[in-house]
Amino acid sequence: MRRRLAPLALLVSTSIAAAPPRGAAVAEFRVENPDGVTLTRTQAAGRPLLVVYEDKESGETNRAFKDELSKLAKGGTWVKRITLAAVADVQSYDFWPARGFVKSSIRDEEKKSGTPIYCDWSGAFRQAFQLRAGTSTILLYGRDGKLLLASEGALTEAQRAELVLTLRREATATESDGPSASK
Repeated sequence: MRRRLAPLALLVSTSIAAAPPRGAAVAEFRVENPDGVTLTRTQAAGRPLLVVYEDKESGETNRAFKDELSKLAKGGTWVKRITLAAVADVQSYDFWPARGFVKSSIRDEEKKSGTPIYCDWSGAFRQAFQLRAGTSTILLYGRDGKLLLASEGALTEAQRAELVLTLRREATATESDGPSASK
């Protein structure tokens, strides 16, 4: 009987550690892009926060969503009311000379995408948000700082549509509605 329960217990504990639970508050964080531009929890307060956390191997996992978000940014003023935290897990490259090459590569990606890409050199961001290494993770926090949606791995078309709809709803809610009142 114990042998049968062990794999189930492992599965449950792994899924719990994969992402914060729905309704969890935004963790304290501070990340920098390669040029020292910082993003903190305080800067994101009162706005929807979209976290896209990936490493080199998982960077293409949610390409369709990132392309869709890029198109929305060009046409929708509501997208400017969202704080985007595109964070690269670069912990395994935090040594000389790799760190310099990684910074250069991320600068190139920033220019292509037109958005800052922040670096998690120590794994502190990943730990603060309870994220699993080696996978693409997307988190959406509402204006009230509570987790609305979390996804690990590739988003389906339906998940992308739900995410964009929730993003739009959070970004277009009026201040008089109060945080996340439009849900």
